[in-house]
This record gives sequence, C-alpha cells and structure tokens, in this order.
Amino acid sequence: MAWVVDRKKSWRICWRVDGKEHSTTVSKIDYLRKKDAKEYAAQLEREGECAMSKQSSFFESFDIFVNRKTLAPASTDRYNDVKRYFSAFLQKKYPALPLHRITKEIGEDFKKHMLQSYSPSTAKYSIRLLREFWKVSFRNVKNPFSEVKYPKLEKKIKRPPPKDEMMRVLDWIRANRFQYFAYIYLMARFGSRRNEIRTLKINDVELDNERIYLYKHKDKEEGVKKLAKMDCIVLNEHILYLKRHKLYSPFGWLFPSKVKDDQGRLKGISIGKDTIRKILKRAMKELGITRNYYPHLLRHFVVTYLKDRGYSSINIAKITGHKDPRTIDEWYTHSTDRIVEQMDKELGLDVKF
Repeated sequence: MAWVVDRKKSWRICWRVDGKEHSTTVSKIDYLRKKDAKEYAAQLEREGECAMSKQSSFFESFDIFVNRKTLAPASTDRYNDVKRYFSAFLQKKYPALPLHRITKEIGEDFKKHMLQSYSPSTAKYSIRLLREFWKVSFRNVKNPFSEVKYPKLEKKIKRPPPKDEMMRVLDWIRANRFQYFAYIYLMARFGSRRNEIRTLKINDVELDNERIYLYKHKDKEEGVKKLAKMDCIVLNEHILYLKRHKLYSPFGWLFPSKVKDDQGRLKGISIGKDTIRKILKRAMKELGITRNYYPHLLRHFVVTYLKDRGYSSINIAKITGHKDPRTIDEWYTHSTDRIVEQMDKELGLDVKF
C-alpha cells in the first residue's frame, strides 16, 4: 500500500515492503499531481517487493533499470555487456541466490572474477554500473557494491608529438577550420584541459590587460593566465571572425556552436565536447599522420616540451594547472630520458641513471 502526504512545495511519498515502512520526498516540479506522486510510490513498492522476492530475476530488474534511461546504441551495448558479465557470474557461483541476499563479499568476489578475465577498466565500469543499478532499483536493500573499491588502473605514458608535427597540425586547422584554431592554439599553448577552454566566455578575455581567466573545473577555482603578444593576436583574430559570422555576443561563449533550433536561430551553446577530437582526426587524415591525436594529448605536448628543456615540475605546474607537481614527475619521466640522450650526443659520454 502506497500513500502521499502534501507538504506544500513537495510530496512525502510512503510505501511498505516486507512489513517495513519506507518514505522519501519528491518535488512538485517533477510530480505536479498527487496522483502522479502516488503512482511513483506504488512503483517503488513494486520494485521493493521484486527485490525481496526469491523469484526476482536479475535480467528483469536490470532491463527495467536500462529502459528508464535514454541511451545511445553504444551505451546500450555496454550496459548489456555488464548484465551478461554479472548474470554469468551469478549462474556459475551463486545459481539460486536471490538479489536481496547479495552481499559486499559477493561484490568483492565479482571484482576478482572480472579482473581474472577482463581489463581493470572493464571491471571498474561494471562495478560502477552495478553500484548505480542497486542504488536506483533497490533503495530499501543495502547496496552490496557501495563499499567495493574500484580496481586501480595503470596509466600508460603517452608519447606526445614533436613540435614540428604540432605546427603542421596548427597550420592545417588555421587554413581549413579557422573557427577552431584559437581553441587548439590555447590548449597547445597553456596545456589546459578541454573544458577549461570550451567554457570560456568573451568577457573572460582582456586583450587590453593581456590576460585571460580560466576556470579550473577539476579544482573548482579560477586562474589567470598572462597573454603573450602572439596570444593576443590569435584571440583578436578569433573575435573578429565571430563578429563577421554573427556569432559574437559580449557575454556569450568564446567558442560558440553553430547549432540552430527549429526556428533557425542559434541555440547559444558552446561547441560540443567531441568536436575538437573530430577536427584533429580529420587533420591527421589530411596530413597523412598515423599518430592518434586527441585533445588531452596537447596537454602532454606542453608538459613534455617544457620538461625536455629542463624546466622544473613546480614551474610547469604553474602553467598547466597541475595541483600536485609530483604528478608531472610520475607520469612524464620519459622526458628525462630524452634529455639524457641529448646530453649523451652532445658530450659524448655514456650517461645513465
């Protein structure tokens, strides 16, 4: 039995499962009518009874969970993979176990099972998805994956491109995709993260004072970068381009999207997260470069370029925005190898550490 209590700006919905009373609060913005809130409470009650029932099927429950989401085909395939992994695990080791009796120990056992057969990244994704599945579908049952730690992923050191190759890429983008040239230039100039550049506004750039304000999304703090003469020229050309193509707004995005609504007006949003990756991929194809370029590789390029020239990790971190300089020492050690090789060539000594 489910019931609803009116609390002016919200509904207090209540339901019973296995003799225990459960309740939560939902907004009247999401559920305008009392009838809708009561239907939601009844749905939660049915889900709870399904979880407590020995006849409850993982396949059925997971399908309900997936159908609630609006997923791209690729995401749907990954969700189905996780369903297949976990159901095969249950059938092999715990064939008659109902879902409400799955414990943290079984979650840890599933983690070991995944690491034996699949990569750590696949195991991590599966645990994260099952944790979300239990949280959404079985609110009245303790989540067996909430305390299961994600497996540690081994970071692969990326070999960034040489400077002459990077200049070829920038020249191609300037000649063929000028709208995105300033974006990629700033990433290759400061080693900034993708979203730090993507979310820049026009008023974040002060060409007269030769500075730009970058919001560090990862650290949730604002930083100021000093602009060189060439930086100001590139940004000025970009702003003039926006004005010529009627994309400029004094308080709008520095890198606006050209996507329009049904009435033919610009939506006023910034360019998509995947846009720059596609532009880089096109540049690689046109230039005949086999290396796989992606936006974050530009950050590796800046760090490695400065590291190769002997700059300290502390000073590099001030430019790139790394919170801990030790990150640079840990993941960019291949830069030191290049310096040793160069010393060996110049001095004629067999220098090894």
